[in-house]
Amino acid sequence: MKFKDWEKRKKLNKRLLQPQLPVCGREIEAILAGIVAIHFPEIKALPGVYFGRTPTLAHIEDSHLVDRSAIWIHYALNDPSTPDYVLRFVITHELLHTRIRPREVDGERLAHPPEFWEEENRIAEEDKTRAWEWIYGQVGLALTKDKDQECIWVNNKRIDQILRNRAGTEQDLDHLREAFRLGRGELRFGFRDHAIRAIADDKEE
Repeated sequence: MKFKDWEKRKKLNKRLLQPQLPVCGREIEAILAGIVAIHFPEIKALPGVYFGRTPTLAHIEDSHLVDRSAIWIHYALNDPSTPDYVLRFVITHELLHTRIRPREVDGERLAHPPEFWEEENRIAEEDKTRAWEWIYGQVGLALTKDKDQECIWVNNKRIDQILRNRAGTEQDLDHLREAFRLGRGELRFGFRDHAIRAIADDKEE
C-alpha cells in the first residue's frame, strides 16, 4: 500500500490508527524532551508520540507544523525490551522532517534529500547503527525497504506472528526461571541462548 493510499484509508476509518498505551518501559516524553533540548531547540511545543498499527515503521504527521506535529511508531517497538537508543533514533529521524523539508533533487522530489542523511549522521551517529541492528534482529523478517516511496513497510500479519512467537518464548523462559529459582536478570548469556534453542527444538518435535 502506498503512503498516500494509507492516508485515504485513515480518513475513512479512524480505528486504523488507534494509539496504544506505551508499555515499552521507558519514559517516552523524557526521551523526546531530551532530543528536542539538545538537537531541536526551535521546537517550542513537544509533538505527540504514539504507538499504533502503522503501515511503516514510523512516520510523522504534519511535519510542516512544528508545534503541532505527531510522531507515530509501529506497535512492535512498544515493548519493554526495546532499548532507549532505538526509540531515541526513531524519534530523532522523524523530528528531522520538521527541519529538513522535501525538495527536488535531479528532477525527483525527495522526502530525504542528501542533507537529511548528512544531518542524521551528524546528530544520531551513536545510535543509528546499533538501532538498525536491533530492529532488524527483532522484526527484520517483517520489514520491506521501499526506495521509491522512501520508507520501510511493515507486514503486520508477519509482525503479529513474530510477536506471538516472542511472547511464547518469554513465557517459556519465565517457567525456566521459576524452575531454577532465578531472578529476571539471572537468565542470560549462554544459558539463555541454550534454553531458547532447547525450547524451539521441543516445539518442533
